[in-house]
Amino acid sequence: MISTQDFIKYSLYCVNVAKEASVSKTKFGESYRARARSIYEMIVYGNIPLTLAYLSSKASESLLLECFRILKENYDKVSDASKNLAPLVRKISHEQMSYAAYGASILLIISKVLGLDFKSIDPVVSEIAFDKLAQKYIIEAAKWLKLFSEAKLPRG
Repeated sequence: MISTQDFIKYSLYCVNVAKEASVSKTKFGESYRARARSIYEMIVYGNIPLTLAYLSSKASESLLLECFRILKENYDKVSDASKNLAPLVRKISHEQMSYAAYGASILLIISKVLGLDFKSIDPVVSEIAFDKLAQKYIIEAAKWLKLFSEAKLPRG
């Protein structure tokens, strides 16, 4: 059974990685925080499949999946994950990187709670995002990411 504590643990990991990776490039942290705030509203009040496709389009599927891979492979090791994310943060615009890292955070949390792995955004947008239980989990993930981003990351 998935608990609120699970969502908190996964969300804290993702936000702490973003916070640590943004030390050298503060705009990334500000942008991630902005994504967490705005995408939460899109998820709750809009259309989940459309919102996930939007995230992918703003980041690029390959960058989003690269960020997801970094978060997944280094799960529970914030410093390792942020160290592996940092070169991307330095190289890619803070806006594009924030969409990728935020989208990867959603994917990581969903992969953890549903026990799935993702090699493409396709099944997430075309199947998983339509499942009522998965939708509940995506909303819960977005809620905790928003709250912790507001608490831990700098304002823009």
